[in-house]
Amino acid sequence: MTASRYLLLTTFAAFLAAAPLAAQTTHTVIVRDFAFDPATLVIERGDTVVWENEQGVHNVNGTTGTFPGNPEGFGNAPAGPPWTYEFTFTTEGAYEYQCDVHPVMMRGAVTVTAPLAAEDDLPPGAALTDPSPNPFRGALSFSLTLPEPEPVRVAVYDALGREVAVLYEGAFPAGTPVPIEWKPAAARSGVYTVRVEGATFRAVRKVVRVR
Repeated sequence: MTASRYLLLTTFAAFLAAAPLAAQTTHTVIVRDFAFDPATLVIERGDTVVWENEQGVHNVNGTTGTFPGNPEGFGNAPAGPPWTYEFTFTTEGAYEYQCDVHPVMMRGAVTVTAPLAAEDDLPPGAALTDPSPNPFRGALSFSLTLPEPEPVRVAVYDALGREVAVLYEGAFPAGTPVPIEWKPAAARSGVYTVRVEGATFRAVRKVVRVR
């Protein structure tokens, strides 16, 4: 690794560590080949989704008239490329949408969750170590200690909000550090979010993978 690349990565990692974890994020969905890519997103309240049409006559229809279960409506009119449509989700819940020109082939979904707190919401007596190394290349590890047993789920999400790995899911013991490792085989370089969620707490860590 060159000195300039190392300096860039270390500066970027320091920025991530200092940035508020609840900052709003923009997610991009590419519209082409009769599909929304990605078709499913998990985002936080206050995030923005940007749809970019690169091919064909399409639109985004998530109106409550078409999908009454949507907490709020969004959408644009069908048009040929190029066009960009964006919507900021301010209400938590499950959303569906479609392309009105191809309603059977082109459907998407957005799940909006509560923003993660800027600080860990760990119970007294619990400890979550920082993932190491970070940035990482082949694998990273950290440990979680809980004062009482409870169900725990640890998952990794990419910058688009897509779940890419589940590192732990099930009953979690009390009183002893449990090591947790992520050794991705094909994950691209970039920023990932590790979410640790239990029955009584939720915590998050930002990690950077380089290849």
